[in-house]
Amino acid sequence: MKMLIEITSIGAALVLGYFFVPWIYGKNARILLKRLTIRANAIVLTFDDGPSDVTLNVLRILREHKVKGTFFFSGRNIAGREHIVRQVAAEGHEIGSHGFSHLNYWKVSPFRAIADIKLCWAAINTSLYNEYVLCPFRPPYGKLSIVCLLYLFLRKIPIIYWTIDSHDISTFKEFDSQRNTLLLKKEGGAVILAHDHDPKTEDRVLSSLRATLVMAENTKMRVLTVAQLLATRSNKNKGVRKGFA
Repeated sequence: MKMLIEITSIGAALVLGYFFVPWIYGKNARILLKRLTIRANAIVLTFDDGPSDVTLNVLRILREHKVKGTFFFSGRNIAGREHIVRQVAAEGHEIGSHGFSHLNYWKVSPFRAIADIKLCWAAINTSLYNEYVLCPFRPPYGKLSIVCLLYLFLRKIPIIYWTIDSHDISTFKEFDSQRNTLLLKKEGGAVILAHDHDPKTEDRVLSSLRATLVMAENTKMRVLTVAQLLATRSNKNKGVRKGFA
């Protein structure tokens, strides 16, 4: 009985560490991002799951408002759209990885998860003619296992979360294009999660983006990229942009 209890305790500790430690890390990372945005009086626009034709319309709006965003691409969506990846980089926006197949890393083996991370880096790198370093990573669904977390730490890859979800692809909530602006007024800054992969939700994405940018202009909030936000932690910007196109 004692041995059984010990084995059960060890098993519980392993499970707890495998899922709980990365969860705590993500929670703390979000708190840090929120503090940075409030201190900088800033909005950070991030877009997941592209590239697609929606990405091109997002780029158009960003050009109109003369701001930059950060795009976390899904590797599976890159084939045939390499020119969009290159356009994003050419226009001065930042590029990150969102994994290749948008897997929930809590539900697959760590070996498959790490392979998925590597595949997306390879797809982005190929699109940019192999002139690209390993880029920052945003976990699909915001979930990492302890193995993935340690792997990214060892490779010194920034792991980027968000603080406000625009719910532009939610099917269970009534969409409100003013959601971001209302939350921003309340919180004083945010890293906003939007999506640029699905034509069915394009109107939501673009209307929410326009409303957010108008509010930023009216309230004099800064619109920063992820790297620019992270640079506010120190007056020394050298090396902060490493990994971003």
